[in-house]
Amino acid sequence: PSLNASILSFYRNALGTLLASPRLLLRGLRVLYRQRRAAARRRTWKKRGVEVPPFLIISVTNRCNLKCAGCYQRLQHPDSAEAMDTATLERIFREAEELGVGTILLAGGEPLTRTDLLATAAKFPRILFPLFTNGLLLDDPALALLKKHWHILPVLSLEGDSGETDCRRGEGVFANALRLFPRLKARGIFCGTSFTVTRDNFPRLTGD
Repeated sequence: PSLNASILSFYRNALGTLLASPRLLLRGLRVLYRQRRAAARRRTWKKRGVEVPPFLIISVTNRCNLKCAGCYQRLQHPDSAEAMDTATLERIFREAEELGVGTILLAGGEPLTRTDLLATAAKFPRILFPLFTNGLLLDDPALALLKKHWHILPVLSLEGDSGETDCRRGEGVFANALRLFPRLKARGIFCGTSFTVTRDNFPRLTGD
């Protein structure tokens, strides 16, 4: 119960960041409504003896277009084969929706190395899909799809400033993110940022 309450509280608090944009605020209210509906489905399953988590994390591929220092995925999964095919991925999304999973975090590798991913996630508008990406594959067709299917939210992975990010991820990754943010904003695409905390960037990420 506490986890379910925390998730709903998180979405309610997130609405505060959307007050300046009526269009985004309306979308946020729709997301909150869908999350409440998903919570109701989880409660129904709980009465049947099935405990359903409010969110799911899926590493949809082992492949990546970068070779970041300390990447657990690259160390644990040297095989470049796909973890699951499109039909299996879609089945998992459908089963999760039926059970009341309201949020599915898409991770990798780099999720966007899968050319089927966005189209597959687009079929499930009742689920919120935070998409954790380095951003290098967010081209114009991908941005057009994200604009249309706003329940898929790009979350750009950084380490801090340009020095810290490029040192771990490769030259130009930080600059690409800076170019992406205004393009996302211009298209009305809500986005986020994910920071991997390390002993090297901890002072910056916790400082002013």
